[in-house]
Amino acid sequence: MYTKCGNVEVARVIFDKMVVKNSISWNTMIDGYMRNGGIDEGIDLFDRMPVRDKVSWTALICGFVKRDCFKEVLDRFRKMQIFGVEPDYVTVITVVAACVNLGALRLGIWVHRYVLQKGLNKEIHVSNSLIDMYSRCGCIEFARQEFS
Repeated sequence: MYTKCGNVEVARVIFDKMVVKNSISWNTMIDGYMRNGGIDEGIDLFDRMPVRDKVSWTALICGFVKRDCFKEVLDRFRKMQIFGVEPDYVTVITVVAACVNLGALRLGIWVHRYVLQKGLNKEIHVSNSLIDMYSRCGCIEFARQEFS
């Protein structure tokens, strides 16, 4: 609640006083910092988090997109894969948005192949983001193929 209202400092005091922290409390703090411009603090918490899950990685990656740190999105997505964490459709949409903003069509095509391999193409939001990416990159035929 505090982080959504921009009171990250208050949330951090409460977080630091917690005896037992679970993934929800860690992820809430990471998301709160990233939403409110505390990128360094969000990264620090993420790095100190004992167990990172799909939600943790996605909170960090989405935060980078919100702050226009698109290269960091791609770097963290790569690290997510190295650590064996399977992204969900929210993560993929975020990575596609970073590809669009960087003009990284080749990487976007790789992400599209990854989506097909993992069966994430059934998610309408993923298909829409791929259509958007191809359209913005001038690949209308690829966009049309994804649409059909």
